[in-house]
Amino acid sequence: MSKVADAVHELETRQRVLQAELTKVDQQLRAIVAALAGEGGAGSNSAPKKPASVKSASPRRWFEPGEAVTLMRKLITKPTRPAEVVRRLASAKGYEGSLGKSDEERFRWAALSAIKAAVGAKRLVKHKDGRVAAT
Repeated sequence: MSKVADAVHELETRQRVLQAELTKVDQQLRAIVAALAGEGGAGSNSAPKKPASVKSASPRRWFEPGEAVTLMRKLITKPTRPAEVVRRLASAKGYEGSLGKSDEERFRWAALSAIKAAVGAKRLVKHKDGRVAAT
């Protein structure tokens, strides 16, 4: 056989071995989940589920409840554009320059949402020119 055919045969063999190992690990995980479900209470008839991915553990919380309004009231001393408020919030929280592009966009969205919520709760006042001020 040629070198290419030998390499393909070797890769296919390795793939089968890895697939068998993956099946064993999956069975072990199912057994662990079943054992944990058994500890939670007798008579649990739910089927064992695969554990959740580490990435989907919990969404990032940019502000604790009430924290955004408290910070905005400290940072806004005169009517300020919302974009400037977002920059000041990022600086106050220590995120300025340390976030990746996607996280920066998420923070910007969260900060603008917090501004809208504060205006809706009458904790901030929105002027006709779009600037916001603390009450």
